[in-house]
Formats: sequence, structure tokens, C-alpha cells
Amino acid sequence: MDRMASELADPAQRGRLEHLQRLLDERSAELAWVNERLIEALYQAAAAEAAAGERERLDRASGLPNRQHLLERIEREVRRHAVDGEPAAVIVVGIDAAAHVRDALGLAAGDALARAVGDRLRRTVRGSDAIACIGDDEFALVMPLHRGGDAAALARKLLDALDAPLPLDGRELRLAPSIGVAVLPDDAASADALLARACAAKDYARERRTGGYQFFRPEIAARSARRSAGSRSSQSAFISAGVARVSSSTAGSGTPSGIGVSSTEVGVITS
Repeated sequence: MDRMASELADPAQRGRLEHLQRLLDERSAELAWVNERLIEALYQAAAAEAAAGERERLDRASGLPNRQHLLERIEREVRRHAVDGEPAAVIVVGIDAAAHVRDALGLAAGDALARAVGDRLRRTVRGSDAIACIGDDEFALVMPLHRGGDAAALARKLLDALDAPLPLDGRELRLAPSIGVAVLPDDAASADALLARACAAKDYARERRTGGYQFFRPEIAARSARRSAGSRSSQSAFISAGVARVSSSTAGSGTPSGIGVSSTEVGVITS
């Protein structure tokens, strides 16, 4: 103690100790600043990663959740059903006019249509019903069913919401919606199967115009399987015929003939 007191009494020694203390304080401040910046960078990286993950789950055109997000939501309903037995419905909305808009007015107009349809759907459903855009002309949602008739009532509401003409690029566009519904557990017990069967019911409603919406039925699945088999057979025949035409044209003139596929115009646009 006497030695320490003697050293502190020495002005030179005291000056050195004060200098060391200042250096220590400065280094501590630097380390604290670096630590704060490191924590901030970690938070920013985590936020950027979360935002990137969220963007991957959103449809670019409509801003709605995409197919992946919807399937995850259906999976949650499947797991919930296994616990409490509550049914749920998957509803798919097809917009017949979408392909026509993209062909006639361009991709930007098609994106504007997707956003407008998404807005109408969001305003129509409950907050607990997850809406997604699952294709260029398809939207879907999953809803818990707490009482009979909920899915049919919502399908009618969606048709009403989409019935009014949509102003687009100086025109009035008829959306021509078709809706398909599949119910958990009656129609399927997995997310993929429920979505596929709701899409099949939507296609049936589009072709038959059964009041604008259609619940899945077993005969629809059989019909879809027959159509898929026929489509594959037709595609094979078309490709074979196309190859034969190209070969024949090439042999005769040295220039292959073009093979085109026409598309049927859907939807009505009035200026």
C-alpha cells in the first residue's frame, strides 16, 4: 500500500496511469461501437433474409401469396382437421378473360388485371381466408367451414364481386369467372389433392357454366383423367404429324414449314 501511494504521489507515474486509463476508455468505446454496428448488421441481414423469403412466397403480378404459400395454408387446415375434425374448403377462381387480355393488350395489362381481381377478392372474403394467385388466370383461397353452406355462399359472393365490368386501359372488361370447390375431408385429405380437385371442378364449371361454380364430384375426376389421356394422345399425334410435315417440306423445298396452334379468344372487351 505504501508503495502504491508513493507511485500515485509521483506526478510522472500518475500521468502514465491516467494515459493508460484514457487508452482503456477509448478502446472500450471503440469496442462498444463495433459491437453496436455488428448487432445492427445482423438485424439488417435477418430482415433482408426474411423479406427475400416473403417475396418468394408472393406472386409478382398480383402481389398476393403464391401457390407455395397457399399449399402451406391448406396443409395447416389438414393438420387442424386431424386434431379437431373441422372441415375446410379450397376454392379456385378462374378468370377466362385473363389470357385474352395478355394476348390483346400485353403483359402489363395482364398484370393490372391480376391486381384488380386480387383487390376484388380481398374485399370480398374474411380476414381468416387466405387468398393466393396460383397462375396467370387462377386465384384460390382456403376457408375453414364452421357451418353448412359457407363455401357455396362465399362462391356466390365471389361471383357477384367479379360480375361487374372491370375498367382496364380505357375499356370495360367482362371477367367471365368460373369457380371450383373441393372440401376437406370429403374430396381429399392432402393439400395437393384438394387443390387439384378444386381446379378440376373449376374447369368443369367453365365448360358447363353450371351457375358459375361447381363442387367437386367423383365423376369430375374420372372425366379429367380421360381428358388428360386424350390430350397426351392428341399432343403425340400432333407432334408426329408436325414432324412429318416438316420432313416432307424440307425434302421438297429445303425450308421447313411452320407449325402453329390457334387459341380461342375468351372474355369480352368493349371500348
